[in-house]
Amino acid sequence: MGIGAKQGAPLYLGLALIIIGVALIARWRGVRERLVFTVAGIALLAWSLLPTDVFESIFGDEMTMG
Repeated sequence: MGIGAKQGAPLYLGLALIIIGVALIARWRGVRERLVFTVAGIALLAWSLLPTDVFESIFGDEMTMG
C-alpha cells in the first residue's frame, strides 16, 4: 500500500510488521527464541535508522513521509 500510494508511513509500518511476522513464524517453527528476537530487533533497528537518502534511492524521490 505504501509503495503504490507513494507514502512512507504505510511502507515503514508494513515492513516492520513483516519483520515481526517472520520472527514469530520462525519461533513457531522451532528456532531458538532469543536468536529470533535478537535478529528481528536488529532488523527493526536497522530499518528504523535507515538514512533518508538511502530510503529515497531504494524507493524513489517521489515518496512522501507523512
